Amino acid sequence: MATTYKVLGQITGTADTFNTISNKALTSNVATLTTGAIHGYAVGDVVTIGGVDTTFDGTYVVASIPTTTTFTYALTASNVTGVAVSPVGIISKSLSLSGVVITNKYKKNNVATLTATSHGLAVGDTVYVAIGDTTIQGQYLVTGIPSANTFAVTAAGSDIASAACGGAFGKVGMASNTLYTVPAATQAVVSTIAVTNRGTTARTYRIAIRPAAATLANQHYIAYDVAIGVNDTTPLTLGVTLGATDVVSVYASSADLSFGIFGSEIS
Repeated sequence: MATTYKVLGQITGTADTFNTISNKALTSNVATLTTGAIHGYAVGDVVTIGGVDTTFDGTYVVASIPTTTTFTYALTASNVTGVAVSPVGIISKSLSLSGVVITNKYKKNNVATLTATSHGLAVGDTVYVAIGDTTIQGQYLVTGIPSANTFAVTAAGSDIASAACGGAFGKVGMASNTLYTVPAATQAVVSTIAVTNRGTTARTYRIAIRPAAATLANQHYIAYDVAIGVNDTTPLTLGVTLGATDVVSVYASSADLSFGIFGSEIS
């Protein structure tokens, strides 16, 4: 019998998709950007823009798709007549599922409650909120579902009286990636899984274990929608024994996350 302690696997989150920005315009608090190639976006996609200028750069939820190479988002700022972006800006799209317009905001005791008709969310979902209010803008875990058309998130800062608003949220999805599969005729002892966030905003992740023959629906989560801060590394000390061909999967809300798994293989 041989026992070897080593790095069992390493992986990063699913990569974002990238495009260039060749033109910018802003009219009545609606920004319109033109991409250098067909973008393939949909309403509700979460996009991050850089290299355009300090007014347009940031992370937003796509509000409309006028053409295959243009899209709009809510942006409260002075009008900008359509002008070329030179050198071109860069845009990336993160994993995102659906998108819903937000019509009302309210914040009390660091809990923001947002109104969005038939949002379909559940506690623990990850969302990106873009409503033109910097005190309630960014990526959050849903902490409460007061009704079918309201949801709550934890957002620090001053209270905000109930008020109509624009903008939208995008539900951030997570794709499954295999971090490690135990070799055949081998037993493994996983001592530690390390998660690192190299992004500029907090992210979330999931870690699951299952026999190779089991479906994803039957896997066992050892971490589910756990938040990790900016430039942070979290070590999970496990000491879990895995059988031959067992699979460790990870889910990342962004390519900014990376995972490492450490332990021993016994054969």
